Amino acid sequence: MKASTKTEVKLPGFEEIKDRITARLVNREQNKEIMKSRPYKEAAEDLICLYQLEWHDSPEMMAEVVITNGLLEIWDVTAEDVIRAGEINTPRLHPPRIRTLSEALGVTQVVEPDIYVVSNAEGFFGAVAILYPGVQEELEKKLGDFYVIPSAVHEVLAVSVSMAEREELDDLIRTINASEVPPADVLSDHAYRLRDGMLVAERP
Repeated sequence: MKASTKTEVKLPGFEEIKDRITARLVNREQNKEIMKSRPYKEAAEDLICLYQLEWHDSPEMMAEVVITNGLLEIWDVTAEDVIRAGEINTPRLHPPRIRTLSEALGVTQVVEPDIYVVSNAEGFFGAVAILYPGVQEELEKKLGDFYVIPSAVHEVLAVSVSMAEREELDDLIRTINASEVPPADVLSDHAYRLRDGMLVAERP
């Protein structure tokens, strides 16, 4: 009988792969069990960032590995090390894309000039782009004071505070979440203000 053989796969060290760590913005409640086994960062009272490794074999082919607390032990690093790497890498690997609503819809006529769509270049898990350095300042130049509407995990909207009352926005978000957004893609059911890199729910 031929003896079986095993191929040993060596896990790369943290220094070898830290440039591939990225972040995603997700709903806290939907991921409360995952939070027990993975490093995360608070982004709002009901939103968190989770982290993964990305491999890009080609522009069309991407693989990812979720980062768990077990990996932190193997690498002998802290959650803060992973979070720091994600904050550096995510804007570099997935640059922000800020467009007017008209541009995002691909129409020539102006549709609500005081609404901007914020995502990454790929439009995939791009909601985290609202937390990138410089994005708040750019939106403030365009809109002045603004609300952040969590349209889905893939994008958010920035809306001038002069457009609607906070309660009206929250009602609209809940309606759209219930009728148009897949449950796994929902971020939250209310608007935010962006304060020093954190999303703050200023409830009425």
